[in-house]
Amino acid sequence: MKANRKEVILLSQYFFPDIASTGLLLTELCIGLVSKGFKVKVFTAKPNYDNKIIADSEENYNDILIKRLFCLRLNKNNKIFNILNSISYFMSVLFYVMFKEEKGIFLIVSNPPFLAIAGLFVKYFKGNDFIYLIHDLFPEAGINLGMLKKDSLITKLWDLFNKYTFRLSKKVVVLSESMKTVVDNKIAGFECNNDSKIPLMDKVEVIHNWANDDFCIDIKREDNPFFAKFNIVNKFVVLYSGNLSILYKLDIILDAAKKMIDSNTVFVFIGDGSHKNELVELKNRHSLTNVYFFPYQKYSDVKYTLNTADVLILSTKEDFDGVSVPSKLYTYLAAGKTIISFAKKDSDIYNIISDAKCGFCLNYDDVNDFVNKLYYLQNNPELIIECSQNARDYFKNNFSFGIALKEYINILSSV
Repeated sequence: MKANRKEVILLSQYFFPDIASTGLLLTELCIGLVSKGFKVKVFTAKPNYDNKIIADSEENYNDILIKRLFCLRLNKNNKIFNILNSISYFMSVLFYVMFKEEKGIFLIVSNPPFLAIAGLFVKYFKGNDFIYLIHDLFPEAGINLGMLKKDSLITKLWDLFNKYTFRLSKKVVVLSESMKTVVDNKIAGFECNNDSKIPLMDKVEVIHNWANDDFCIDIKREDNPFFAKFNIVNKFVVLYSGNLSILYKLDIILDAAKKMIDSNTVFVFIGDGSHKNELVELKNRHSLTNVYFFPYQKYSDVKYTLNTADVLILSTKEDFDGVSVPSKLYTYLAAGKTIISFAKKDSDIYNIISDAKCGFCLNYDDVNDFVNKLYYLQNNPELIIECSQNARDYFKNNFSFGIALKEYINILSSV
């Protein structure tokens, strides 16, 4: 494969050194592609998840040429500001691809969701092929978020845009089987005869996200400095790590904390987001001394923070199955921890956790069942050990980086 010098040009708002999960995943993917002989260029924005991170406008990172285009860096927790950030990045990308000659295969990510318009430009005006990687499917995600109406003009225009994007792309990569089903149904709605829709459906490939294999390690409590740092020594630790968004319905964790205030259980949040201030206010209002909040930790420390947990909490957005897949699922599995998820039956999350036999899936508002499951796990430590081993085994067999890299290489090599 080293003889292959095919060039890949990635368009993504998030990339190294940004701490957004999309950026971390794509950085690992690009490093992997370079190691297999591909040339990689990235057109991205300066870090926005943490504006304190300094990054040059251009740099070579692990033989990846990174160009960071102009982009506003307003507070991402404000919806309007976040949209303005994305629009400014998109305009920079569009200007660049229109007036610069770049020859290669464009890999275009759906972050921001209208970025694939750049793919239409490079195909029509530059003759470049592109692959469309869907992390969040629009307009469905916008409808579920309440940002778009199902029958609005914007929604119809977006579907028209999707129609031409799917037709002109060489491949469409989605993150799960249920997302493929949704995309296939969209294609069936676009086309009026079987002869045209079947070839389009053949373009759609499922490649699951992954987690860094470095997370697949056991760290003894005495070797983990974060137990002391978080002041949770000799506690049963229930941990949520990631975006603290109101869409994830995280209030139920504090409701459980109220009911378990006199137990040995502590509830730890690591991260930031639009709902954090309200969650902290609830903690203070109810004097929940068993609830802790910490900011995002360094990426290199995630393997330690996740290893403080006895149970990891995964809460998904309601009605988002087939529209997006939380990347933390793969990290949780790699960490080898018991998982409790709030997810609907037969969703991707439900099916994976059930198949892996690594935890429980609960209803979004059933706090009593949540509390009962936590007490049950606390009283059955052998079950936690079993679930933890099952999680890591399932990850290694299904979602390791090597599996995903091989699938991406197959697609890129076929274009």
